[in-house]
Amino acid sequence: MQEELDQFTRNDVWYLVPRPKDSNVIGTKWVFRNKIDENGVITRNKARLVAQGYTQVKGVDFDETFAPVARLESVRLLLAIACHLSVGVCARFQANPKESHLNAVKRIIRYVSGTPTLGIYYSFDSNYEIAGYTDADWVGNVDDRKSTSRGCFYVGNNLVSWHSKKQACLQPKQNTSLPEVVAHNYYG
Repeated sequence: MQEELDQFTRNDVWYLVPRPKDSNVIGTKWVFRNKIDENGVITRNKARLVAQGYTQVKGVDFDETFAPVARLESVRLLLAIACHLSVGVCARFQANPKESHLNAVKRIIRYVSGTPTLGIYYSFDSNYEIAGYTDADWVGNVDDRKSTSRGCFYVGNNLVSWHSKKQACLQPKQNTSLPEVVAHNYYG
């Protein structure tokens, strides 16, 4: 638990404020999890402090809800476009930086230094074209006679989205020795 609280302090996630009058205060609770390896051995005990949002009453404590969650495809697309335009938001203020810009850079550096094992590589590329490649096998699974379709999508040389899905419907029974059907589509 102390490690989680230390991370809140280190990342400047929250700060203590006086309790507002005539307002419902949302409580918190600790959620404990054991991380186990592939052999079922506990490798780490984790603790997370979560908000008890279910104590809020619509119309009294809030009017509408909003979940600030972006799809990973959107984030990767944004990174690919940012790489192509080789411009950082913080770099725009080099000529006239303010303390808020310095704080933003420090927060970015704290995040990057705290997550050294996470990453995805996006390169600068003069090619700014969008390309999509798709592929489908014909009855790839002989047991249930279902096909699998898959695809990947690029902005320049940067992969932004991919999928692989077994089809829900069955293919008609035919000669399964047919060669694989491959379709490559280019969107530019």
